[in-house]
Amino acid sequence: MARLIILGLVVAAVAFVVRRLAQRAARRRDTAAQEEKRFTPTVRCTRCGAYLDRSRALSHADGHTCPEHAPE
Repeated sequence: MARLIILGLVVAAVAFVVRRLAQRAARRRDTAAQEEKRFTPTVRCTRCGAYLDRSRALSHADGHTCPEHAPE
């Protein structure tokens, strides 16, 4: 009977450790995904040379410009 109790405790301990390792790996994947989302593509303004987010840049035939240098 004591062997069964010890065997049950060992199985429970192994299951606990495996579960904790899986949770830690999932957290690492989530953190890595969040870090990838932080990056936004940038372009260089053809007039002043500043880099800005592509979503903020104004696209023209000669390239991208920042809003301050938008052609009139």
